[in-house]
Amino acid sequence: MAKDGENYKQIIEDLRLKYEECLETLQAIRTGNLDAVVIQDKGKDKVYTLKDAHLPYRLMVENMSEGALSLSPDGLVYYCNQQVSDMLGVSLERLLGSNISNFIKSQDQSRFNYFLKSLEKEKGKIEIEMVARPNREARFIPVFISGNVLRQKRGRLVVAVVTDLREHKRQEKIMASEWFSRTIMEQAADIILVTDSEGIILRANRKAMSLAYTKRMLEGSHIDIFFKNFAPVSKAVLGFESVSSNTLKNGTAVRFAENDTTRNFILNYNAIIDSGEKIGYSIALTEVTGLMRAQQQVKELNQSLNDSLQEIEMVYNLTPVPMMVLDNRLRYVRVNKKLADITGLAIGDHVGKRMEEIAPDFAETGELLASKVLENGKPILNIEVSSEINAGPGERRYWLTHWYPLKNKQGEAVNVITVLIETTEQKKAERLKMRAFQNKILNMERKRIARELHDTVTQTLFSSNCFLEKTLKLYEKDHEGVLETLKKVRELNSAAFSEIRILLYDLMPKKISDTTLKDSIGQLLVSGRKQSGIKMELEAEGDYDPDQNTKYEFFLIAQEALNNIVKHSKATEVKVHLILHPSDLAMMIEDNGIGFDAANNSSIGKYGLHIMEERAKLAKALLDIDSRPERGTVIKVAKR
Repeated sequence: MAKDGENYKQIIEDLRLKYEECLETLQAIRTGNLDAVVIQDKGKDKVYTLKDAHLPYRLMVENMSEGALSLSPDGLVYYCNQQVSDMLGVSLERLLGSNISNFIKSQDQSRFNYFLKSLEKEKGKIEIEMVARPNREARFIPVFISGNVLRQKRGRLVVAVVTDLREHKRQEKIMASEWFSRTIMEQAADIILVTDSEGIILRANRKAMSLAYTKRMLEGSHIDIFFKNFAPVSKAVLGFESVSSNTLKNGTAVRFAENDTTRNFILNYNAIIDSGEKIGYSIALTEVTGLMRAQQQVKELNQSLNDSLQEIEMVYNLTPVPMMVLDNRLRYVRVNKKLADITGLAIGDHVGKRMEEIAPDFAETGELLASKVLENGKPILNIEVSSEINAGPGERRYWLTHWYPLKNKQGEAVNVITVLIETTEQKKAERLKMRAFQNKILNMERKRIARELHDTVTQTLFSSNCFLEKTLKLYEKDHEGVLETLKKVRELNSAAFSEIRILLYDLMPKKISDTTLKDSIGQLLVSGRKQSGIKMELEAEGDYDPDQNTKYEFFLIAQEALNNIVKHSKATEVKVHLILHPSDLAMMIEDNGIGFDAANNSSIGKYGLHIMEERAKLAKALLDIDSRPERGTVIKVAKR
């Protein structure tokens, strides 16, 4: 019985303890000091949260500095704290029940959706930009979101913490800006120093150190220590006092001198202002030593160039030949006094005008030549022109002209300089010489014709007269002999008639200026064929027609050669071959006659050959005669 009594006491004690525990639990529940109850169910502990048990956690979430979100898996907002509302500038009422994607930057939408899906497997984090005030003046906020998924009977819940990165980004920019400023300062070509408001050097770049300083010597020292080796070029006072009082002008030239080194700088400075207060100064020194040296060299070069231009100008004006410069529109740019004397106008009256306004007689040829020089960029030399001038109307003067291009740096011809060398007197002398030579040739022709009349026509007529006298004596005795004699007289008279016609043809004036050399030679062969009965042919290669002088001399050479062939060669065929090209002008006259010994001075027709040689010289051509007895004759005249 005693044992049973002890068991009851133990049971009562256990019940009492449980009763007290129940009372404490009920009291805790009544006073709100109990958050949850743990109950064992089938050997497993289950936690039941009491109403308002989450209050402490909610207070913690509400007071945390980061934003907190509870979302559905597809982004519907179940809960958010005030920090998210403040961050986005949207009320809690508007946020709750909305989709968080409405506040995500469009470029980050796909990344954020992928982030929500990835939370089903493991925790995640993402850095994106959210949109504050999406329906008003929107701005973007960089945020960092870390999230996780809570699985409940009612489904999955996404919880996320949102961290505002604006301050962090700002600090990054500040750090980057500081690094950038330091980089610029260190790599700057100028000397840069930063001082405080008292003139103490806070920072100096490497360029400043290059002036035999060290960082320890400069930073922490007064700026006047740095300035001691500098002296202003002007009367300005250099020092911190002049900088701080703003009495030293920006752009002041200063000179650095140490031992034998002298360098030139331009000094500029600016005050550093913070919240309206002057907290320091930035000082920059730009070295201009090389620039000043270059400026001096340019000055010396300009002086040398001016001296050279004055010399050129003097030579240009004093040169004894006329000179002019034309632009690419063929207008006068410059003329010298010699050219102005020719035109009879002042030098300034030429500038800006075309040649046709100053020298119309010269303009057509001159403008054509100038245009070719501008187009090809190559000089044209030794072109003869003639014109009447204002200073001497009615008098034609002649010049040998040279046209040179003046080119720019790109090698393009932009101007033409023309030099005129007058040849009027030379032309007069040549005409006098030509007239004398023509008189000489005329006298030679007269003598030749007199000799021909004596040697041919006179002898023929003398023979004819003798036959006539003989005929009178034979008439009564021998009628048949008289008939034969008369036939011989007729032949002699015919021969004399032919000789006279040839001589008359030689004396007739030849107007070959109105026809080409090819046509003139052709007409000469037609006339010779009719008079002599000899077969004469012309072959021509090319269509070039030479100048009047050359054409005239070639024609007379051909005429003289045909006369000799008719009189002496007994030829039956004559061929004339012409080569008519600007660079190759030649004539070859070939007959099948008896020929002669060209080396024998006593050969028949030597006088005519001498005339042909003189005419070839006048045409500035070469004459070659190839003839042998019984092998015909070939006469060649060529001008190249």
